[in-house]
Amino acid sequence: MTSSSRPLTISAIGEKVLLASASMTSAIDRLEKRGLVRRKTCDSDRRIRFVELTDGGKGFIEEIYARHVKDLEAVTSALDDEERRVIYDGLKKIGLAAKVAVPTQKDDTESPQDPSA
Repeated sequence: MTSSSRPLTISAIGEKVLLASASMTSAIDRLEKRGLVRRKTCDSDRRIRFVELTDGGKGFIEEIYARHVKDLEAVTSALDDEERRVIYDGLKKIGLAAKVAVPTQKDDTESPQDPSA
């Protein structure tokens, strides 16, 4: 797997998928019951809990990703190389714009600064 399979905190995962902490806890609970993830305490700070994929979770992600690639290839098969490049470039721009436009949970929970300060 790639470096993206490293353990993350629930809040870090929530920021990536734009879910509130309470929703993330429920989602992680369900994934843990299915044996796809496990919670792990941080060695240096026991207050921090990481979530990591199990071997079964990694296999599940690899299977889903392979299916996703196959589905994308099928739905774009009628396009020529130039049309695919244009769509890819457009989707990349949309993704980058969304990352900037959609505030993360961290941004949402920060207290507003006093404008007189």
